[in-house]
Amino acid sequence: MKIALVKQDIYQDLYVCGSGTAPEAMLESTIMRIGPLGLFTLFGSDFFIVKMRGERECGAYRRNYSPPREVLRQLRTRPIKEITGEVFDYLEPRSTLSHADFSVEAESVDWGRYDIVISINVSVPTSIVRSYPKTLWCYMMGEAVGGGPFVEYGYDARLSQDITGNVAGGLGPVDFPYTFLGPSCLEGIARSFCAIPSEKRGVYAEINSTLERPVVRAPQLEFVGKLGHELVLHHQDIVTNLQRVATSKYFVKLGGRKIRGNSIIEAISAGTLVLMDPKDAMGGLLLPKDAWIHGQADIEARITEFDRDPDRYRALLEEERRRVSNFVVDAPMEGLLNCLDHKRRGGRPARSSLVGIARNIKRDYF
Repeated sequence: MKIALVKQDIYQDLYVCGSGTAPEAMLESTIMRIGPLGLFTLFGSDFFIVKMRGERECGAYRRNYSPPREVLRQLRTRPIKEITGEVFDYLEPRSTLSHADFSVEAESVDWGRYDIVISINVSVPTSIVRSYPKTLWCYMMGEAVGGGPFVEYGYDARLSQDITGNVAGGLGPVDFPYTFLGPSCLEGIARSFCAIPSEKRGVYAEINSTLERPVVRAPQLEFVGKLGHELVLHHQDIVTNLQRVATSKYFVKLGGRKIRGNSIIEAISAGTLVLMDPKDAMGGLLLPKDAWIHGQADIEARITEFDRDPDRYRALLEEERRRVSNFVVDAPMEGLLNCLDHKRRGGRPARSSLVGIARNIKRDYF
């Protein structure tokens, strides 16, 4: 199975590189987030940046994100590290290259080589989509918003960014996370940047535990010092931050806003045990009950228990990894394969196509 991921040259996130770039270099090139890097570590997918088009559907991103014209111009032409305005003023992207160094016209790609094309926003116009009827065309809006049961723009599937374990049975909406990672993808990448100690220490504070950017303090978690652990904070540099997560023993969220669950996936994939209140995340289904905490007392009890019993720590981390495998990789990919089969048998996008549940998972919380 051959997959391509594609974004426009005005998209404010993900990788600034060409197809065939190693996953480690892709991560280094990202503007902001790690994103669906598992497409490359697990499936050897290809990546394309296509030039912005004038067709109406290619401007669908404006429904939920409408940056100033000057920001769009900079995104197309300037080195990512030099872009100013909006959120870019506090980001620390590593890439000294621009989208213009890699962007191609959508017509120049032989999309027929691919079984599945995943577009961030609507990067490829409907006229080209219709020219490749054997390819499964999927789009995922960069800003996660509800889309109902409909699929638009002549595409076959809409990827929701939700993490539910639901398996799509045919063309239509598919639950597929923005952060698509295998259970150890990030740990392998982190080892290319730093040594990960066999006996890890430290408690990493999830970024949304605080509202400040960049993160300077997480006062509600400073008590972990008395448990013998350093409090580790988020860093804007993507590699430095991955090193901090991967070398910490625990990843904790306490307070702050409700999250979709991307950071949970990243931490588990980096080999770090997640502890949090499942109600604080739409992806709470990933966490077994032994990883649930509801305040300082629970955190103290859990860390004390797991520090005293390394075997229990390892067993819980393996259970979290198993859930990432099932909910983040297996269920979404099974759904895409069902969609591909449905299309090639002559099916059309349905109003609703979610059936089933990821295999071998006890649903502790949903």
